[in-house]
Amino acid sequence: MNHDPELLQRRFDRERRARKEAESLLEERSRSLYQANASLQEAMNTLQSCQVQLVQSEKMASVGQLAAGVAHEINNPIGFISSNLNTLREYLTDLAAVMKEAKALSRSVLAGAIDLHDRAQAFGRACEQVDLEYILGDLEAVVAESIHGTDRVRKIVADLRDFSHIDTPNLTHTNLNELIDQTLTVAAHELKYKAEVVRQLGDMPDILCYGGKLSQVILNLLVNAAHAIGERGRITVRSGADDASVWFEIEDDGCGIPEENQRRIFDPFFTTKPVGTGTGLGLHLSARIVEAHAGRIAVRSKPGQGATFRVELPIAGPTADQEERTGARAA
Repeated sequence: MNHDPELLQRRFDRERRARKEAESLLEERSRSLYQANASLQEAMNTLQSCQVQLVQSEKMASVGQLAAGVAHEINNPIGFISSNLNTLREYLTDLAAVMKEAKALSRSVLAGAIDLHDRAQAFGRACEQVDLEYILGDLEAVVAESIHGTDRVRKIVADLRDFSHIDTPNLTHTNLNELIDQTLTVAAHELKYKAEVVRQLGDMPDILCYGGKLSQVILNLLVNAAHAIGERGRITVRSGADDASVWFEIEDDGCGIPEENQRRIFDPFFTTKPVGTGTGLGLHLSARIVEAHAGRIAVRSKPGQGATFRVELPIAGPTADQEERTGARAA
């Protein structure tokens, strides 16, 4: 064995340089990995923030799209309330004339005047001129119609407010049928000129969910159903429940979806609508929201035979692990 001190020193120096180079390389790789992880985390945070903004923007776009229709729906009851108020004003004028004669007759009676017969005739003529019997009969109907109109406006405004309100970050117990009814009210103008809407809603318990987000899913499916119908058709909304879950279906008798598109309809930005009429995000975001609730969404369709979208949701809501895994709050 060679124990030449000079040779041993050279070997030692080579090994020391090799260790330093390895340590330097390891440090550089560690630094690069740390920077890559930091960049990845920043990108994930940005993506999550964009996702939240995208969901809210899509929802506000839906509200904006429906705003003109909601205004029209409010205009109708406001119109007959205004007409009824004008009628009531005319009735008040007529009733004031009758009351004037009634007061004159009352004063004559109390004073023991000798013109009671003339006063009574004047009172009778006033009643005939304004058709007092008709006015008294019509007043109840005019007031009832006006109350119904204000109730209608109140419901439309309340449902729109609930739909457009920024979602609560917490899960709440919500009735799915109520969400369906609210969304149908908001989308009424969008639907009524395209389709007859048939409700087949079954009894169901409240579920733990993000109600505002599920309203967005219902709206997206309803509007898509309306767009799939040609001149005039039917949209059927069903719901039901079993021991562990609730479900709802939205069925249309429109053009249907080709099989090759059914595999892509939940992909982001995929749309078959003309440019300017669809973003391709509605079904993608709907699928994300359903996934965040630990639920599932599926479609059944054949070209020319309409389409049925079915959403199933657990009554108990998503678990904490499922929320974390799917990013429920961000969805």
